Amino acid sequence: WAKPDDPKLLDDAGLKEIGDKYGKTSAQVLIRFQVERGIAVIPKSVNPDRIRANFNVFDFELSEEDMVKLASFNRPWRACEPKIKLADGTEKPRDAAHPLYPFNDAY
Repeated sequence: WAKPDDPKLLDDAGLKEIGDKYGKTSAQVLIRFQVERGIAVIPKSVNPDRIRANFNVFDFELSEEDMVKLASFNRPWRACEPKIKLADGTEKPRDAAHPLYPFNDAY
């Protein structure tokens, strides 16, 4: 579902640098970042090694400096915004008029 020009945060050099500092993968750092912010994380993988790695995020804490750096990685982009293709070939957000549609909120 990813497009070639979509951001690839897991490959970001700054993120990899933080991961190297803690001996963790980029994915583990991002999971830990959300955990420390009090946000529930539900990582997805079918690979048994990655599933185990996704659980291995409670043996380290990110420094305040790293938390600030990670927060600066904010991208005005959504990974999975549901869209429909119109007859003229353009795309439009699906269900955008629904009152509970979450993607109308600002980034």
